[in-house]
Order: sequence, then C-alpha cells, then structure tokens
Amino acid sequence: MTKRELAILANNLASIDNIYVTFFLSNAGSLKFSIVVSTSDEPDQVISSASFKSLLDKQYLIGSAPYTIKVKKSRREV
Repeated sequence: MTKRELAILANNLASIDNIYVTFFLSNAGSLKFSIVVSTSDEPDQVISSASFKSLLDKQYLIGSAPYTIKVKKSRREV
C-alpha cells in the first residue's frame, strides 16, 4: 500500500460513523480477558484484551442495535 493510499484509508477510517466501545486498561498485569458483543444480525464479535493497542483503545462494533456485551473469560497468567 502506498503512502497516498494509506492516507486515503486513514481519512476514511477517521470519518466512520458507527457505534464503538472504548476500553481503558490500567494495572491489569497478566490478566487476559475477552469481551463478546452479540447482535441479532451478525455473528458474535470477540474482542481480546491482547489486541488492545494502548492504555485507551476503541473498537467499532459490527451489526445493529440492540447489542449485548459480556465478558467471556478472565484469567491471570502466571
């Protein structure tokens, strides 16, 4: 992908007008968890704490409201 194409993509992504969830992760240590977002018109969307890119992260949701958001699992690696 060229820098021009990347800039076009970034501008399009910045203008996404869809629902999203913001996560703030602090002092989690080795805690690993997944969040499952369910809706009636799409397969479940699984968001893993391992995919967080920074202390504050945003994930756009797929599908239409209403959404059900649940913590799938939680464990601390040793």
